[in-house]
Amino acid sequence: MAASTFKSSVNITHISTAAAIIEIDGVNLLTDPFFSGAGTEWDLGIIVLKNSVTPALALHDLPPIDAVLLSHEDHPDNLDEVVGMFEGC
Repeated sequence: MAASTFKSSVNITHISTAAAIIEIDGVNLLTDPFFSGAGTEWDLGIIVLKNSVTPALALHDLPPIDAVLLSHEDHPDNLDEVVGMFEGC
């Protein structure tokens, strides 16, 4: 196996659940945006989900985001309604 020639700078900032900022050479990728505070509830009919932890960053704390990576949108902990207030998402 050949030695890696990867020389980019990579930083990952965990925000909540699957939400994170992946920064590669100054390009910011936001994964599964979730910013609802602790105590937020979602009634899914057969179960009520309750968030018990406030995200490490709020929307206003984010750096400029170049792209959003969304694994799936049908769970509130991968894309919540708070993100709808974030212009550009």
